Amino acid sequence: MFPLPITADIIQRAKDFCLEQWKARWHERHPNGPIWTAICGWDNEPDDLSSSCKFTSLFAREVFGGEVVGNYDHQFLRLHNGAILDLNDGAKDVLAMDAPYEIDRDFFGSPDHAASMESCIPRVQEWVAAFSREERALRLTRGAPGNRPEPDEKKKEISPAIGM
Repeated sequence: MFPLPITADIIQRAKDFCLEQWKARWHERHPNGPIWTAICGWDNEPDDLSSSCKFTSLFAREVFGGEVVGNYDHQFLRLHNGAILDLNDGAKDVLAMDAPYEIDRDFFGSPDHAASMESCIPRVQEWVAAFSREERALRLTRGAPGNRPEPDEKKKEISPAIGM
């Protein structure tokens, strides 16, 4: 099933799915609700994908293909055509960064970063399996009589706005 075509519709479904999963992770880690921390203040349920880039970039690699790249502050996907795909592009933390799309290969090759990425893989595998089920169900639903898109609902292949 993967990689999927890179369309605005599918990217948005992937973003929405990741946000649902990111919120579910927060609830697993905060079974009694928000907590106060001296460093961060209130730790509330996330309203965007801030701080999830390790998970979302690994997820996007499995769903869309490409290479995970980035720097100490942020990671994202570089597609086979060189364009950048970042499921976190609208997140507050990414919007606040001066240069979120700089690539630091030395950092990405470090043992600390590799270990951190490795710790994300089991959860990302669960996300990919669940997203695959959702996409299969959506395809079956859209393919059912009466659920086919109208001729003017053509999907366009898009290239993300940020290119390298």
